[in-house]
Amino acid sequence: MEQQFTADLRQEDAAFIIAGWSVVLSTLRIHKQGKSVKLEPKVMAVLEYLASRPGQVVSRQELEDSVWRGTVVGYDAISNAIIKLRKAFGDDAHNAKIIETIPKTGYRLIAPVEVQPGIDLQSHGEDVVVETAQSVPVEASAEASPRSSYWKTIIASTVALLVLLTLVSVLLEPWVSKVEPASIDRMAFPLPDKPSIAVLPFTNMSADPEQEYFVDGITEDLITDLSKLDGLFVVARNSVFTYKGRAVKIRQVAEELGVRYVLEGSVRRSGEQVRINAQLIDALSGGHVWAERYDGVNNDVFALQDEVVREIVAQLAVELSLEDAQALAQTETVDETVNDLFQKGWGHYRAGTAQDYAEALNLFRRALELDPEFARAQAALAAVYWNILRRNWYREILDVYYTRANELFRLALRKSQEMPTALTHQIASESIAYYSRSPRRALAEAQTAINLEPNDPAGHLALGNAFLKMEKPLLAEQSIRQAMRLDPHYPAFYLVRLAQAQFHLEQYDGAAKSLEAALARVPDDDWAWLYLAASDGQLGKIEKAAEALQRTDQLRADLGWGRITQLAVASKLFRWQGDKTALKAGLKIAGAPTGGEWYPLITVNTITDSNEHRTESIEGVAIIGVDKAREMHDRGVVFIDVLNVWFSAHIPGAYFLETWKDQPESWLFNEASLAKLVAKDEEVVIYGASPFKVQAAYASALAVSRGFGKVFYFEGGLDAWQAAGYPTEKAQADGF
Repeated sequence: MEQQFTADLRQEDAAFIIAGWSVVLSTLRIHKQGKSVKLEPKVMAVLEYLASRPGQVVSRQELEDSVWRGTVVGYDAISNAIIKLRKAFGDDAHNAKIIETIPKTGYRLIAPVEVQPGIDLQSHGEDVVVETAQSVPVEASAEASPRSSYWKTIIASTVALLVLLTLVSVLLEPWVSKVEPASIDRMAFPLPDKPSIAVLPFTNMSADPEQEYFVDGITEDLITDLSKLDGLFVVARNSVFTYKGRAVKIRQVAEELGVRYVLEGSVRRSGEQVRINAQLIDALSGGHVWAERYDGVNNDVFALQDEVVREIVAQLAVELSLEDAQALAQTETVDETVNDLFQKGWGHYRAGTAQDYAEALNLFRRALELDPEFARAQAALAAVYWNILRRNWYREILDVYYTRANELFRLALRKSQEMPTALTHQIASESIAYYSRSPRRALAEAQTAINLEPNDPAGHLALGNAFLKMEKPLLAEQSIRQAMRLDPHYPAFYLVRLAQAQFHLEQYDGAAKSLEAALARVPDDDWAWLYLAASDGQLGKIEKAAEALQRTDQLRADLGWGRITQLAVASKLFRWQGDKTALKAGLKIAGAPTGGEWYPLITVNTITDSNEHRTESIEGVAIIGVDKAREMHDRGVVFIDVLNVWFSAHIPGAYFLETWKDQPESWLFNEASLAKLVAKDEEVVIYGASPFKVQAAYASALAVSRGFGKVFYFEGGLDAWQAAGYPTEKAQADGF
């Protein structure tokens, strides 16, 4: 009987032993307790080199010079070899027992090494070909019977024949699995003058459906990394994710998005193990350009993604500029837990509901607590705050007033600007265009965002917004259309931005059509209705314009905002619109009132010495002093503070509805917001504080003009209240 093999290889067959693993250089295998793992030749060569210097730090350059002598290799070649060694040994990068990573330096073999006599480790491991690593059990083999030997011979012959036939077919046609080719004639858009690609959402092959966020995160990261390359045209995430969960043909995707290449794949995550399968398809020929499988652990995900990106770049022969090469080399990597928190948060951010924004804030904050230097998480945090402000959801989500919400946004943006990403610059551009009188700064920020990620439509949209504020609508239109090309299944608000550019180009018919298309998708967009009212007004469609303006005012009232007037268009509310002449004219034709009907109700004198305004009278308003104010306060009358001094001190129980200088009607103080606090036949006291107490007088006059019949103006305001020794309240740290 044939001698049985033991579970462990005899030590005399091994070149050396590491932590109980017998390493056999001749067979490229390591063995331990019944398990045998075959290594790729280069991976074994790396192990041998490290074993020849146990306990010593070996630099990446040293490994490259020794193992890949005379060959130019990518940065990830060494990283992947280490990843595969750790996987083979069952080692953990964060709790290393065999191979330790020395940050920014190299690696060190920390496990004990027993070298067999007569073995020169440094003489092995050169000039080998890479193959796929595999793990197989080592089993004992009994003496075979004649019958079993016969059948084994038959099976072996059959397998050999099948392998031979497969080899022949591969040699004759290496990519037999083809898809139905796309047609250039059916393309929705002309193909770009450079390689174009759409990355379809990878399929979650994990047993746990909760891993969907992780798989989506890998897809998005691949899109983001490819988007940094100016030599490549990459379709935006928004468009490709419309195909998620749908059985679509590659031909359909290519024709609808106007691209030649499509990348598809899958991800399997089980415990610490991750497997990524990817294949690149030429939609015009229907053939596969390239396909590969990548195995690693959770902390290797960034390296695996880098491999996919580099392979795509190589297969498509993308011409890399110096900036492109630097962008590929500057991939941000983080801890597995931090990355999980970020990917979950990003999924909620993309969902875009108020509840999702609240959850995204929580997850991004937790990620930053663990890694304060995680640039993507910090930029995402700023982006959430900006969108909360833009959608006026700060009361609902943050439970704070506008001023505090704006402060939180600015703090997050300022921190992000210390480690900026493309998203940082895009958000900075949008906010500068909205708040600042420096459109060139907004333009510069948008251009920087595009330089960092040329294929991100958000950067081009921000650029268009900056051009609108600079009163350059033709350039704005070009930028917005570029954003739409990068994101063919663009959101409805892209059409609203396009319509704004068309409106300022006096293309009123085109603007109206764009707005109607946007409203067909999002019927409750008040800005779309407003511009439609102005467009129809300019076109002389007075009845349609009036209906659109009425719908605008209804939606604004539902949101707690004031109605549209000529004066409102001249206010801060429209400060980012650029030239507003045509807009005001169109709204006037639509029937928008002049506004400012409150102004003749008030008589104000200026005390020259202090330059402080003093109100003489307000028609329909009772002006009261501190004693009357205290008496009304004790009776439970509603008090309204119109200045942001409210945060540092205010009359107990007073509500905060901020007004603007010389224009009391704002998104906080207006008829709709006031009506939520007090009925039009109930008493209400309005006050302010030095040196802008007169704004409370303006607000009182506005309230009367809007039909509130029992308005009291507390002229002395907070100053008189505090001087009388009456108590005040202070806003809490969170804005109250």
